[in-house]
Amino acid sequence: MEAQHVQSDATVTITAPTNVANGQVLNYGSSGVAIAQAPQTTGRPVGCAIKGVYEFNKAPAGVSYAAGDLVGWDTASRLARAFTAGASRYLGICHEDAASGDSTIRVRINEVATPAVP
Repeated sequence: MEAQHVQSDATVTITAPTNVANGQVLNYGSSGVAIAQAPQTTGRPVGCAIKGVYEFNKAPAGVSYAAGDLVGWDTASRLARAFTAGASRYLGICHEDAASGDSTIRVRINEVATPAVP
């Protein structure tokens, strides 16, 4: 046997850093995020999504996003916002346009935007 499937790449199990709620955004790796799939207590294993499209509350009000824009996670405000290296964790790419009046944004988490091929 050269390879054996051990786990889907859409989920991981990590140790809950604090008591977590279902749907809570957690830090994953040095710059990514994971979405808790169930509530869990501190120090216990929790299943988390690291791929997929999720809806987040967005900030600031009055800002619009286009599909493909880079989106970050502000760990202080717990809101999605335009990604700025060093100022927010990388959340992913905007999945569909979000108007300035929208309070939420859909993001393909941990997805890397690929440049258009000429």
